[in-house]
Amino acid sequence: MNTRIGDNGCFTLPSTSNQYLQLSLDEFDDEIANVTTMYVRGSNLRNAWVKTLYFMYSKNYGKNYICYKNCTPIVTGLTGPDDLKTFELQGLDNITDIKIYPLTWENANSIRI
Repeated sequence: MNTRIGDNGCFTLPSTSNQYLQLSLDEFDDEIANVTTMYVRGSNLRNAWVKTLYFMYSKNYGKNYICYKNCTPIVTGLTGPDDLKTFELQGLDNITDIKIYPLTWENANSIRI
């Protein structure tokens, strides 16, 4: 999988199913994170955005992942690459890793988190 990560987001080439973006939160801080909010955008470089996604999280450094809300798809509500949507999250205490799985997208599998 070819991936580009930067100011214009992360997108895959080619955009296919079963790809995910993994964030290891302990790389930013030695302490385990309490995740309360997720902000989602598309990529203005590719004029692309994710329409639906689900995510999983780990509390033990990526050894076991748990589906957030039983892997119920989250509809992002994005209608353009620069739209910004905010999602309040509940029950995500002591998180070390997150995997975000885009399910559907416009033009390309592209997301900024």
